[in-house]
Amino acid sequence: MEPLRVGLAGLNFGKKLALSGTKNRSIQVVACYSRTAASREKFAAEFGCTPCESYNQMLEHPELEAVIVATPNHNHLEQGYEAAVRGKHVFVDKPITNSIKEGEALVSVCRDNGVKLCVGHSTRFSGSYTKIRELVQAGRIGQPLVVEAHFGSSNAFGLRPGDWRWSQATCPSQSLIQMGIHLLDVMRATLGEVVSVSSHFENVMLDMDNPDLSATLLEFESGATGVLVSSYIHNDCYSVWHGSEGLLRYMYWVDDGRIERLDKFGHVDESDHWIDFEPQDSLAVELKDFQGAVREDREPIVNGEEGLRSLAPVLAAVISAREGRRVYIDELL
Repeated sequence: MEPLRVGLAGLNFGKKLALSGTKNRSIQVVACYSRTAASREKFAAEFGCTPCESYNQMLEHPELEAVIVATPNHNHLEQGYEAAVRGKHVFVDKPITNSIKEGEALVSVCRDNGVKLCVGHSTRFSGSYTKIRELVQAGRIGQPLVVEAHFGSSNAFGLRPGDWRWSQATCPSQSLIQMGIHLLDVMRATLGEVVSVSSHFENVMLDMDNPDLSATLLEFESGATGVLVSSYIHNDCYSVWHGSEGLLRYMYWVDDGRIERLDKFGHVDESDHWIDFEPQDSLAVELKDFQGAVREDREPIVNGEEGLRSLAPVLAAVISAREGRRVYIDELL
């Protein structure tokens, strides 16, 4: 399958996407854009592409088929829109946008111009969470009851006023929309849609216009409950999947460990205790799916609607924390 000829905007996390996508030949980077001249020149030299002084200049590259948008969240709609109206396919890193209205606008402009829209929720494609989803959906823990999860980092200590992640206006909920949304998307892919959200936000360590800690309760259509803690003040990642016939524990960063199964009494069954999986480059997998969606004229696995479904519980959590009530997803979608 011929690689997609892409332009890449946002060269920090974007470089990771470029490395993964060029390694598995899902993409060929033909142009790049960063506001910083030194960054784009260095990137262009490494990937053999054209450095562009503006995003619109990148969109005019004669070989360009698609864009990868790995810029701050509040740029996603504008940059995705400008690509779509020029007939370029759009891959946007999660979240799709910062609001449902903006996300719906991006979905609409891509649909109206006949281009594919793919949202980069990479964690659902990891080896560890692909295996957990298979085990849960195959009934290995019986009926799923409760999922406890945490995803956080210590990024807040490096933030300063003016950083886009400092403010609710450009990064609503901070760690939840940046980190927690990864495991929220995994829960959705495994348990089904979220019905309602109750959340509490705190500034535990830092005084800024965004919470550095959030705790969110999720109600799923399947009857399961999710408890998701996300922070920007300490590094940790794990999940525990409780069911009527046992539980699965994954107490590691994505693809860094092994899955542990206990029976319904919390005891070790030596014949079915440690469960191995095949680690995989989830960024490469999602870009391969984007390539296939364009070349085969089909929907990406994580299309715009999927991106909206994983964004909505985050924004419901923002409302819940502000208003002190349970928020139902159908209030937003």
